[in-house]
Amino acid sequence: MKSKNWPKLRNFALEMLLYSLFVTIYLFLVVRYLSGWLLSLYDNNLVVYAIVALGFIVAQGVLLDAITSFVMDRLGLERTH
Repeated sequence: MKSKNWPKLRNFALEMLLYSLFVTIYLFLVVRYLSGWLLSLYDNNLVVYAIVALGFIVAQGVLLDAITSFVMDRLGLERTH
């Protein structure tokens, strides 16, 4: 007998899997293409580096959540939050 919570648990697991995949891809892209620039910024102007880093954190959260939501909608799965 399947629980009525099984679809929610399955959707949550799939959503976390997708989000972790997108975070990993984002991390490798930032490290590959922006690490030199960010290091230079850190060495030369710490205040600007802090502002840029906070911008990246906010952008990552918004962008990756939007992408994950888009994929979940296309798969026809309900979001868990």
